[in-house]
Amino acid sequence: MTPMVSTDPQRTLDGAAQVAVIGLTQVTEAVQAVHRAIAAIPFSMLGPLPGARGTAFTHDTIADGVYDAVRIVTRGVGEGARRIIRALPAEYLPDPEAPAPWQGQAISALNGAFGDRLAEHGSALTLGMTFVHHGRALPLDAAAWAAAHPQATGKVAVFVHGLCCNESVWDLHRAHHDGQNYAERLSREGGFTPLFVRYNSGLGIADNGATLSQLLDGLMEVYPRRIQHLVLIGHSMGGLVARSALAQAMDDDAAWLKPTRHLFCLGAPHLGAPLEGWAWHAARLLDRLPFTAPFGGWLKARSVGIKQLRHGHLRLTDGVNENLDTVFGSAAGPCPRPANVRLGFIGSSLGANPDALIARWFGDGLVRLASAHAALIGEADRASFSGLHHLQLSNDRRVCDQLIAWLRA
Repeated sequence: MTPMVSTDPQRTLDGAAQVAVIGLTQVTEAVQAVHRAIAAIPFSMLGPLPGARGTAFTHDTIADGVYDAVRIVTRGVGEGARRIIRALPAEYLPDPEAPAPWQGQAISALNGAFGDRLAEHGSALTLGMTFVHHGRALPLDAAAWAAAHPQATGKVAVFVHGLCCNESVWDLHRAHHDGQNYAERLSREGGFTPLFVRYNSGLGIADNGATLSQLLDGLMEVYPRRIQHLVLIGHSMGGLVARSALAQAMDDDAAWLKPTRHLFCLGAPHLGAPLEGWAWHAARLLDRLPFTAPFGGWLKARSVGIKQLRHGHLRLTDGVNENLDTVFGSAAGPCPRPANVRLGFIGSSLGANPDALIARWFGDGLVRLASAHAALIGEADRASFSGLHHLQLSNDRRVCDQLIAWLRA
């Protein structure tokens, strides 16, 4: 498994400089493309006039040279900045033992938006999938786990966050949960040991599902006690990743399936997320005009993880021959689940009236109730709540009451 992004501040700053150079270079290319498209309009109108073609050629040559120079300077400054960063003494760097909370959140958001591209470029900001303990990666080492969880129980709850988030999402909205979170209540009221996963949510959902299955297999080997009861709780995309892990674990007859009893999906877009569909239509619309096409290119640069939310693709065979930039794509295929695992799907709607037009059309703001409940999937426990937006599903008293009720049933 790929290690989590380095906590070495030099590598983190170096990765940030690399991303900045790539971003500025792409901005330059977009501006150049818009410039060319706009300039082509008067030149095409003046085309029949004597000397017009030569003037257009001269203009394009000079303009392209300027943009090339901007790119060269950007790359040069970026490389210089990266060399300076690598040479900085430790006293001038942030304390690696006390990283700012926003740093991890920003890196997770960046991975969600462009994580597949970060991985392609080998960026130091690329997240790997790992368990985290107090904000730090917890390697699959028995001694490390014994030290981190001296009071480990045989009941384990694994929390999988959603797109552009990290484990801190489970700690939001404590005011809606009497100052608590799900992990604390499940530990106190159910005897569960809570574990948190962090991952690159910009990668393909099925790819993350395969990695999660491997991670859970590793957990079985290093956890301080024999796991007797395993529960997966996924928020948003995390629910799809967990469902994908279950299906792939069945193919591999993975050891972690045996103690797994429940999978709870909170606001997971099993049937797709409308916002991603709208993004696809917007990109296609921008592509129609030469001076807006570069902005369509920016929109299409969103990660494959985001694009797969359009239909809830979570199997390696889903959309395998489809270019999700050029075609809207097909619905996700069937995804098996083990007979011993009970599914629980929770959705929510904006406003107090779940039958109102805004609630039915926008759901929790990102996922419609029908998609979160996914009646087509078959047997599952289902619950819905009104007045909760998408992120509030990650920490709400009523939602936690429902989870505990299902666990006790």
